[in-house]
Amino acid sequence: MEIYQRNINSIVRRLGKGRILVEASLLDLDHSARVFLTFDIQERRVVEARAEMLKTPFGICPETLEQLPSLVGLVVERGVVKKVAGRLRRETGCVHLVELAVHAIRLASAALVAESLGMDSRDFAKLSEEERLRLGRPYLGNTCYAYNEERLKEILD
Repeated sequence: MEIYQRNINSIVRRLGKGRILVEASLLDLDHSARVFLTFDIQERRVVEARAEMLKTPFGICPETLEQLPSLVGLVVERGVVKKVAGRLRRETGCVHLVELAVHAIRLASAALVAESLGMDSRDFAKLSEEERLRLGRPYLGNTCYAYNEERLKEILD
C-alpha cells in the first residue's frame, strides 16, 4: 500500500554569456519548493542562488529561503556537498532545500563537464564510451564506478 510520494525534478538551461541555470524542484503532499542555481561555466562557480516555497507544512518554513544566497561563490569540486550542507545549516535551515541544492550541484557538475568542453550533452553522448571517459576523467575521476581511477588506468592508460 502506497502511503506517500515525493517527486524531485531538475532541468539545466544555458543562459548564454558562459552561464547555466539549474532548477531543482520537490513536490509532495506537504511541499512545493524550487532551488535555482546559476553557474559560471569556466569558473565552475555558483554566481546566483535563490529558492521559492509555494507550499510548506509550517508558516515558518519560508524563513529558511534567506540562506540560499550563502551558496554564491561555491565552486563545483570535491567537498562541495559538505560545504552546501554547512552553509544551509541543518538546525536553522530546511533539509529539503539542502537536498535540492545538492541535487542541483550534482547535476551541474555533469553539465559543466560537457559545457567546459564546448559541447552540449547530446554531442557528448555521441562520443564513444572511451572518449567520454577520457574527457570526463579530469572532472569526474573517482566520483563513481565508471570513473574509478583504478578501472580507468586499465582501460585508458
